[in-house]
Amino acid sequence: MKGRLPGSPEDGRVRRYLREELSSYGLRVYDQGFVVEEVPKERLKVAVDLPVKTGNVVGLKEGQGRYMILSAHHDHNGMDREGDIYYGADDNASGVALLLEVARMLSLQQRGGFIILFTGAEEWGLKGARYYVENPVVPLVRVRGVINVDTVGRGERKVYIVGRSLYPELSERVRRHLPGMGLEEGRDIDRFAYREGSDHYAFHEAGVPAIDIFSSDYTLMDRPGDSPDTIDFEKVRRIGEVVYRAVHESI
Repeated sequence: MKGRLPGSPEDGRVRRYLREELSSYGLRVYDQGFVVEEVPKERLKVAVDLPVKTGNVVGLKEGQGRYMILSAHHDHNGMDREGDIYYGADDNASGVALLLEVARMLSLQQRGGFIILFTGAEEWGLKGARYYVENPVVPLVRVRGVINVDTVGRGERKVYIVGRSLYPELSERVRRHLPGMGLEEGRDIDRFAYREGSDHYAFHEAGVPAIDIFSSDYTLMDRPGDSPDTIDFEKVRRIGEVVYRAVHESI
């Protein structure tokens, strides 16, 4: 997909694929298109002609009471003029793949409602998450919490729960399932990674409890070396099981 640059033909193909998958699980699907007018220079890895149109893909399973949101960004940094592709296999195709499977499994349960949110233009400053916060498919007051998954396919089998110092109750839903899947909880990195580290932060700004699951080698992030051959698929599967269990017991 040539790095899934927001506004590119490949970006459109990815969003169409996600809509089709979520629809096949029986979820109500929303296509939230939006326009990106400006991007901070430090956020751009390749040359881009702005404005561009991209979007979020949202899957809703309706239920009574409050909802859990599971989110992951589908975009990455594209291809530069030298032809180097910023594949974004870990950042964040790993998180998207994980949540697709979690969504499929949750949709088989005749229980409460949940929301799957695949955001666009996260790499450009959480654009998609902030758009969703302003245009939610369910009022934010009905959201119990947000579990964001971003970059979980490489490195040691440690899981960093970003936001555990702010939202210990929500974090505990995840952390108690780690040992059973052969995963270790990483150290507290909130002071380095919570603020604008990923899409969870947009929900935190809006007063919604939100954590981020990160579990990777940050040295390859935002580089062409983030390619599919570096992914530990078994690790992604195990973290997916943790997320599934954490949400399944909550809905």
